[in-house]
Amino acid sequence: IESPYISHFLVKYVVNRSDFTTVDFQFVNDHTAKRMAFENNRMTIEDYVTLLTHIDNKPNHHFAPLYYNWFQQLISKLLTSSDANHVTWKKRVYTGDKIDTNSYEDISIPKKALKVIFECPHFDKMDIGCLYYPRVENFPFCDMFYKEGDKIVAIQVTGGLSTNVRETSGLGKFMKYVNIKDVKSIRYKLIPRPTLADVYTIKDVNGLEEMEIWKLPATYVQRGRNPKSHRH
Repeated sequence: IESPYISHFLVKYVVNRSDFTTVDFQFVNDHTAKRMAFENNRMTIEDYVTLLTHIDNKPNHHFAPLYYNWFQQLISKLLTSSDANHVTWKKRVYTGDKIDTNSYEDISIPKKALKVIFECPHFDKMDIGCLYYPRVENFPFCDMFYKEGDKIVAIQVTGGLSTNVRETSGLGKFMKYVNIKDVKSIRYKLIPRPTLADVYTIKDVNGLEEMEIWKLPATYVQRGRNPKSHRH
């Protein structure tokens, strides 16, 4: 691929419909396929912001079904990038009462970038400083999580436009996966599409006591900053 005589390299590929994030390259040798797959997965924060903003501006765009996956991956990038401080995170504690949009406060995300791990270990096997992101289809309750002292911070990302209510379904199954018995060990964080964060509510809290709704700017990152995420 790397040649001064080649400017473009066209390859037929098939998208994996189970997650819409992986592709199989066809009619190339294994070395080239692996190299292209690696490059294909090296999207930056800026790449994701560009794609998500494009869908926001054109809700009926043919890429719209990919919004959730791209938004989810953007959140994982923001939590695992050493240059994620260009984002202004806001939060409001969810109490079930009428939403007060003036109740937002700055959020304290981990000061040191988390290391992403594509696994789901038991709680006693989790390391501090790791973002566990199983990337399993229909993974229960949350999309990613990390350990914070004796608690699990469970993050659920949602990009839907058709509803403003989120159910905490799958909690029991998730607790079995991570081998915890007390629901009070879980801190639940819901991250809706930025334009809908003010109207989102949580339904069927299932005993959860610590719940927050996290809000990103409508532009996903602070305007005026150029997000230079490390590619990984």
